[in-house]
Amino acid sequence: MNLEAHSSGDAARESFDFAGWGTAERIVDLDDSTVAVTKLDSGPRHKLGELKATAICGNDITSSTLYVSALCALQAGPFAPIALAVVAAVLFCSERFTQRLARRFH
Repeated sequence: MNLEAHSSGDAARESFDFAGWGTAERIVDLDDSTVAVTKLDSGPRHKLGELKATAICGNDITSSTLYVSALCALQAGPFAPIALAVVAAVLFCSERFTQRLARRFH
């Protein structure tokens, strides 16, 4: 391990050489008084609106359900239409839940 300190620009750096692996550098004199910290959740809240929230929820539920339809059909064999009818019934029953989620984010 070769340890050498050098200054490039405004910050002094320590350089570590690892044989066959490359070099790692560490900044040793970072001045933290010039850093402005803002929280990520401190900005204004933006809401989606009912139409966009419903579309996102519906797309999420539909895509995650129908993503496995081929696997469902493979396992069900000749009973695949019945299994997919059950999937459609579950989607129909989840409509009220989807609308409730959409109203929450409205």
